[in-house]
Amino acid sequence: MKLLVDIGNSNIKWCFSNTEKLGKIQSFQYSFETIERLLSSHLLNDEQLFKIKEIYICNVAGNKIKSIFSSWMASNVSATVIYFESSKQQLGVKNAYSVVSNLGNDRWLSLIYAHQFYQSDVCIIDCGTAITIDVVLKSGQHAGGLIAPGYSSQIAALNFKTDIKTTEKFVNQRKSGILQNNTHDCIEHGCRLMSLGFIKNTVIQLTIQNGDTLKVVLTGGDAKSLATDLPSDWLYNQNLIFLGLQMFSNKKVS
Repeated sequence: MKLLVDIGNSNIKWCFSNTEKLGKIQSFQYSFETIERLLSSHLLNDEQLFKIKEIYICNVAGNKIKSIFSSWMASNVSATVIYFESSKQQLGVKNAYSVVSNLGNDRWLSLIYAHQFYQSDVCIIDCGTAITIDVVLKSGQHAGGLIAPGYSSQIAALNFKTDIKTTEKFVNQRKSGILQNNTHDCIEHGCRLMSLGFIKNTVIQLTIQNGDTLKVVLTGGDAKSLATDLPSDWLYNQNLIFLGLQMFSNKKVS
């Protein structure tokens, strides 16, 4: 039994796994002040925690969160903790970055899994706090990527940099028509269209460059919502990080 953990900038997700099957994926939002309390309340009551031998972690939240998380695990669980980190080359994939550690661990993990699983030229679009787009060729060469603000980050930037304010909750979902008639909907739909425009235009250019063999895979928290306005033949895989961690852990075992 293994514990797989995805530490993002806003959420921590986890699931228990054996070599073949992922368990139920669970999550919570956290801050520096709440992470230890939330880990205790969500994990200590789960008897599976005390059966695990190894913990595999993909962390993009920085060293402070890594230190807090590692300390909590060391105090509560007798298991080996292994952090997945970007490297120059791994499992047939070559990193395009000149400074390999600057490529996010989550992006690198997704590239490796996509190369192993899809065995084609693959474009991975992760729609979260940031929208990242990466391409890995069938040969295993990472062709490079792009990063842009995600839906929630666009809205946060507007709230921070302008006097445009609204107290209503924003939901990333399709609206009828293009133009809207109130500030909340103008922001909500405008940011959605910016995300869609960035994604669509990039894939059009990549298809011209790489041909129609390019598989497009959507993942991340906003992917399912955005997919309703994207081509139906694009693939959606919400568990890309966990499937990658599972694959990585199995390779380590073997």
